[in-house]
Amino acid sequence: MKQLLGQARVNIENIYPNIDGGRYLIKRVVGESVEVTADIFSDGQDLAKSEIIFRKKGEYKWQISPMHAVWEDHAKGIFKPDSEGIWEFTVRAWVDRFGTWQKHLIHRLQAGQDVEAEIKYALIFLKQASKKAMPKKAKRIEHFTEKIKNELDIEQAVKILFNQELINLINKYSDKDFASEGKLFEVLVERKKALFGSWYEFFPRSTGENGKHGTFKDAEKLIPTIAEWGFDTIYLPPIHPIGKTFRKGKNGMSIALKNDVGSCWAIGSKAGGHKSVHKSLGTLDDFRNFVKISAEHDIEICLDFALQCSPDHPYIQENTQWFNWKADGTLRYAENPPHEYRDIVFFDFENPDWQNLWAELKSIVNFWIDQGVKIFRVDNPHTKPFIFWEWLISEIKKEHFDVIFLAESFTKEKQMIGLSKLGFTQSYTYFAWRNSKDELLGYMQTILNFPYREHFRPHLWANTPDVLSKYLQFGGENGFVTRLILAATLSATYGIYGGAYENLWTHGNYGGEEYEHSEKFEIKHWDWKKPNRVKQVMKIVNKIRKENEALQYTHNLRFVEIDNPNMIAYLKTYENNKLLIVVCLDNFHSQHGWLNIPLEHLGIYQHESYKIKDLVTSSEYYWNGGRNYVELHPHYLPFHIFRFE
Repeated sequence: MKQLLGQARVNIENIYPNIDGGRYLIKRVVGESVEVTADIFSDGQDLAKSEIIFRKKGEYKWQISPMHAVWEDHAKGIFKPDSEGIWEFTVRAWVDRFGTWQKHLIHRLQAGQDVEAEIKYALIFLKQASKKAMPKKAKRIEHFTEKIKNELDIEQAVKILFNQELINLINKYSDKDFASEGKLFEVLVERKKALFGSWYEFFPRSTGENGKHGTFKDAEKLIPTIAEWGFDTIYLPPIHPIGKTFRKGKNGMSIALKNDVGSCWAIGSKAGGHKSVHKSLGTLDDFRNFVKISAEHDIEICLDFALQCSPDHPYIQENTQWFNWKADGTLRYAENPPHEYRDIVFFDFENPDWQNLWAELKSIVNFWIDQGVKIFRVDNPHTKPFIFWEWLISEIKKEHFDVIFLAESFTKEKQMIGLSKLGFTQSYTYFAWRNSKDELLGYMQTILNFPYREHFRPHLWANTPDVLSKYLQFGGENGFVTRLILAATLSATYGIYGGAYENLWTHGNYGGEEYEHSEKFEIKHWDWKKPNRVKQVMKIVNKIRKENEALQYTHNLRFVEIDNPNMIAYLKTYENNKLLIVVCLDNFHSQHGWLNIPLEHLGIYQHESYKIKDLVTSSEYYWNGGRNYVELHPHYLPFHIFRFE
């Protein structure tokens, strides 16, 4: 890029999108649009023209995408990165001499002035464009030039100069020698999985039979079922050896009995640490085979990456300087007053040997990448230094660009957003606690609009081992169906904590929002084979998600007005794939309402008849106009997913 400062006359301001002036990268996936806007104006009376120039970082040639005026001095354009990597873009603008000439010519004609000299002057623009054009295009420009020269009628000559083909040719090959160029910004372009996925979480130790501790070989038997339900990602909680010191008992009790298995987040024992697997689950070869069989079913494995240790972890004996010690010589265990987690200790990121600590933690990620894992769910990243995460993610992506990091951080909004900015691919959200119509509308509009939309990818979990919302505790089977549908259609990526979800486990812990007798501390034995309504819906909605690209994006969400507070409606559109989702938020009573569909957003004329298809029941309807009636019965079908045909 170059800019001749003395001759550049166009000002370029407020290029968007960017995050904090370019401090962080905006995010996209391959083929996802980047809509660029900028304030562009020239001095004096001259008009300005602009375009986006973009390329993959490191490539020599720039690609070009035109920009169009949205309103005075404000332009917009779109480009689509077509491969993974870091892309860069900016706005280029120059004086639109031909457009300015056209504007002045119109003014002269309206004033009844002689324009013969102006028409002759216009031939200069044609000559300049002809010199820059490819031979075939140059011939077309020369054809128009001759017609204008030979035209004796002024009005006819003007009509030729306003011919759209000629205008397009002149604009394409206009003089840009004195163009201005704005600040350069970068885009992180990742694989589609970074944006779209259906996740299923389960504990391998709960897949055994006859009360036994499950193994990877037992868990392999569940893979075909998970694939049949339509999930493409299996998330496993920590699979490492579990410490015995201060091991938690059933229901999180501070004293463990002899056969209590403990929390798998209390990582490390004499048997190994973060690079080992729990011997009761099997061997590392068994895990690799689990990854291999999952891949054969088009499922990726996500591992939990928890930067914490049991007091028995080998790191504590080998690197005492990495941990906090009390004055009495004992380890400082994890605390979140009034809660105490004596079975867990945290790393001291402020210790003098921090560089070796960072290097070791990076080696953990690389170790599991070598075993075939490319997705990591990071446990409580907001409790570790943000500068560490920015370094780690950047370092890993230098060698393994396709690795995905999910931030599990139910914390303050600024911290959640900060983690997203610095590089986490996806983020947990407050979705579990947003249940009413107003709560859902407000929250989704907040995280999907400026400034979060350029980097925050919401991963909606209907439940987790830590979160059993009041909605699920008291909403019955219909509540489980409703939350599943909302998670799966509001966002491109969603997940469920399986076993508990499809078996409708609703037992809260003493009136709170955690599970009583949580699987975090004990082995469960779920019935994965018994059919029920939730399992049917999982299979149906995941199939619909895969077949409809509109559901594979998140920021195309647009809420639709419906006159019932117990119903919520929204559009998801992508190119010609246009969906309308309507959900009943009342789990016990039928609800009905009138929709006001923004037909202009769908390219449908008012009072035009159009066909919609219910993708669940295959029923088809003909609607006319934007105002239409819907009715939902929660005990039958508490939602519609309509496609405009």
